[in-house]
Amino acid sequence: MKDLIFLTCLYFQILLVQCDIFVNNLNGSDAPIIKCIQKTINHLFSENDTLNFILNGSDLCEDAIFEMNTMRPYIVLNLDVINDVNKLQYDGQFIICPKDVGSLNRTIHNAYNIAQSNERRLGNFKILVITNTTDASSMFEIFWSYDINNVIILVNGEGMSKLVTCNRFAPENKCGKSAKLMIRQDCEEQLFLSFTSVIHQMNKCPVAFWFQPNTMYENESYPTTRAMQYVVKELSHRLNATFQRTMINNSREYYYLIRNRGMILLSDGGDKFIGIDDVTEPLIRNDILWLVPKAEQISNMNVCLKVFNSEVWIATSVVFICVALMWCLIISRNGGFTFDKLCISFLNVWSLTICGNVVSQLPRSLALRVLLLFYLFYAINMQFAFTSDMSTVLTAPQYDFQIRNLEELADSQLPVYSITGFKKHYFRVNMTDRKLYTRLQNLIHSVTDDQYTDYLLDLHLHGNYAVTATFEDIPYKITDSSITPVHNTRLCLLIDHYFTTTLNTFINRMIEAGIHEKHINDFYSEYDTEEVDTTPQDDLLILKHLSFIFVFFGFGLCTACAVFCFELVLNKYL
Repeated sequence: MKDLIFLTCLYFQILLVQCDIFVNNLNGSDAPIIKCIQKTINHLFSENDTLNFILNGSDLCEDAIFEMNTMRPYIVLNLDVINDVNKLQYDGQFIICPKDVGSLNRTIHNAYNIAQSNERRLGNFKILVITNTTDASSMFEIFWSYDINNVIILVNGEGMSKLVTCNRFAPENKCGKSAKLMIRQDCEEQLFLSFTSVIHQMNKCPVAFWFQPNTMYENESYPTTRAMQYVVKELSHRLNATFQRTMINNSREYYYLIRNRGMILLSDGGDKFIGIDDVTEPLIRNDILWLVPKAEQISNMNVCLKVFNSEVWIATSVVFICVALMWCLIISRNGGFTFDKLCISFLNVWSLTICGNVVSQLPRSLALRVLLLFYLFYAINMQFAFTSDMSTVLTAPQYDFQIRNLEELADSQLPVYSITGFKKHYFRVNMTDRKLYTRLQNLIHSVTDDQYTDYLLDLHLHGNYAVTATFEDIPYKITDSSITPVHNTRLCLLIDHYFTTTLNTFINRMIEAGIHEKHINDFYSEYDTEEVDTTPQDDLLILKHLSFIFVFFGFGLCTACAVFCFELVLNKYL
């Protein structure tokens, strides 16, 4: 019993000694910085925020972690450990404790590579840097090069602790190219510095609407181009930024403009960019259009011109003339050549071509028999080719019959060309009409942007195919919301970009106020669009359809009368 009492007393003596050492440490040189760290953390972060500590061997943060062990939730991350990498929150609150500028650069570079491997970025980070290094300007420049804007640095040096923040859009900082103007606050004072998610002043820094070559945005008069540029211009005016319109050819040029010129680049981002980039609320809503060839109305007199091309008709005429001359030469061998025999030969060949019958018995001349046999074989095959091809032409979708709905498009079996990603984003399996969906799915073919542009431009030539698009001024179009949803046009930023909150705040206010919708409606009311006549065509033959036959017959009748009068005068005086 005495031994137990002795051991208990010894334990309490050791515990009192440790507590005395801890109190002395708090009253020592590290106590002010630890209190400053706790004060700053409590000011910048809420009690429910989970703090992510990224340590680089700094004793400052280790002491701070010990002090707040039971006060708020936190995670200590080591970016070299896979399990810690998976815990990285891309919209979280971070505390980084680097030894120097080089250590900070390596930490941010590692975090950037990890984010890119997961198709994310670091723009939404809220970072408190705790360091003994006084070179805060270099640290801000490092963060800006990785598009991290919400940064506050707690500098412990020269016998005092100060919080430092820097606005990249201040005129002295040249849109993030250099950190020259910084705001400092002593940690012992009442803290007022805080993270800023929404940007209100850009001091003429550039905001650019960018596009790729060979797209519709090259044409500034196009409705979608004007509408999107209008929004970006209004945003630039509101933030006192400089609007630019930029064409970018490749990703290298894109990142050069971001890092070296400090540009904020906005582009067209539809529904397919959701989850890949940061996109705004829809600015323009367009129905998905199924563009089909506009039917070419052809009269009965022009049907034959659609069956054979000009070379075939020339060859047929040459064959007809040659056979008639050969026929005349054969029958003129004994009695000599006369004009009557030439006319009889042409009439016989014409009758053989049209009716397939001209003689009641075989000719006596062997040469004429051979000619008759071979030409009869030729004429029958030409008639078969003509009639069969005519039936194909008259049933083709681009002639006479106008496709007016998706059922008729599926029945026509026309190939449907669409841009890459159409099936994934706008033609999903969860459709109401599964039978029609399956039939159309087999007709859709994905093509490159250049091929798609060619198909779109050639569609007005009554091409034998269909195209999916979202344009408003193209030939004959079909919409069906049960098969394809609405296409939304949005503004797009790189994912996790620090400018996303500012952009979304502005867009939401424009949409709520109805300013953008009014601008689009005013523009479309002035935009000249040609309406397509969709009324069914009358299939009855009228005098206009047969006018050529009557005119030709009238010309022949007048010619016959003139010849008759000429023969009367000739017989009277001779």
